Amino acid sequence: MTFSDSSLVKVTKVEGDWKLESLKAFTSEETLTLEMKSGESIIVTVTDDQEIQTVSVLDNYVSSIVIDGAAKDGDSYKVSAGDTYKLKINFTEKIIYSLVWKEI
Repeated sequence: MTFSDSSLVKVTKVEGDWKLESLKAFTSEETLTLEMKSGESIIVTVTDDQEIQTVSVLDNYVSSIVIDGAAKDGDSYKVSAGDTYKLKINFTEKIIYSLVWKEI
């Protein structure tokens, strides 16, 4: 897992878990890259401007996201720069296919 600007968010692996640490507030659009065991990369757009973003490509892989230590506000979480949170992302791969039915 990598973050596009290490001066904004520090990414480390601690005892097998990934830790994302906010170093300062930012207004730019950044990316968090997740490398899957299959070799596929999932790129998540990250902003710090309190706008809710929807990333439809993750709908096929993420079954739930929980931010431990953050206050939940409806479908969103409230986090503060400088605080440490544990992000739990559960992945469930969905089989996506389409069938074409042709009568012969």
